[in-house]
Amino acid sequence: MTDGRGDERASRAKATLPIQALALLAVFAVTTAIAELAGAANFGTAMGIGQVAFVIALVYLLLRR
Repeated sequence: MTDGRGDERASRAKATLPIQALALLAVFAVTTAIAELAGAANFGTAMGIGQVAFVIALVYLLLRR
């Protein structure tokens, strides 16, 4: 018999996916903006720093459980 917890957990995971995606996008955008304002050599460099922050946030979200 199932206790219903698996269905509840799956429903909660589906609800948090858009929130997590928006959080990752926000991390990328904010970090890129901060790097640009802090004097990155060019916009490509600032976006590279944003990518590194994005990956760190992604790993955090994947390992959090």
